Amino acid sequence: MYKKYLFISSFMLVVILCLMITGCNVNIPNLDTDIESDFIIDSAANSKQDSDIGVIKNDITNNKIHEYSNSGENIVVISRYYGSLRTENDMVSFRIDTKQLGAMDYVVDLLFYEYASEMQIQHIRYALRDDFMPETIKNGYQIIDVNNDGSDDIILHLGIYGKRRIAVCFIYDPEQQCYCQLSGYDELFIPTYSRSEGIVYEEWIDMPEYAINKYRVEGNDLILVASLYWTYNLPEKNRYTEKVLIYGEMITIKENVSEGDIDSSWWNDIHD
Repeated sequence: MYKKYLFISSFMLVVILCLMITGCNVNIPNLDTDIESDFIIDSAANSKQDSDIGVIKNDITNNKIHEYSNSGENIVVISRYYGSLRTENDMVSFRIDTKQLGAMDYVVDLLFYEYASEMQIQHIRYALRDDFMPETIKNGYQIIDVNNDGSDDIILHLGIYGKRRIAVCFIYDPEQQCYCQLSGYDELFIPTYSRSEGIVYEEWIDMPEYAINKYRVEGNDLILVASLYWTYNLPEKNRYTEKVLIYGEMITIKENVSEGDIDSSWWNDIHD
């Protein structure tokens, strides 16, 4: 029953193509609602110039965006997303660039702007692993209020890494009035956000052992609230163990039980 929920996502080769028509006007989608999006590549003909990262011009060759630093270094922009976010304080525009700086050097630059003035107010640089594979990314990102505080947050999908499909999450901090990384999210095995529950699910597998973990996001903290673990090394009648967070402590409520002893309805929203 649970096996259908635990799987290693198959490699999906996403052909990342730039818009090949130069000198045209590009329609930038308004992403101020919950959304999942594939790569949106822009010619950057009218892109904002960001002095803090040394961008002085853009061009398109070989179906890729190229940026050049002040030192003349060639930076390949793999993907570029535009949109807007609702925050507790105001609307914010954003641009997310995934870049290749060198042969094995990848980063994501998140740039935030005042919605009305378009003045840059924040720049976050997130370093990617050296074996980053952009072709394995199914959906580029999601705009979701993961901690239910009224401000939009960003989940950025980072593709497949070994047996994992990973992502990183950036939460809006109303006190600092800026975005910050949600600690621990990029360490989850296969994270999925359930809108109906407001819960982050993690699928974990290391044959013959499996697990589903539930996390709640409180402010800028990722909190484990429940865990279901089983192994096929044991007889079916005592294969499953379930733990739940009770008064701040993970308590084993069922241990070495059968599948029939588990409340399946409590674990079925993992892919809603």
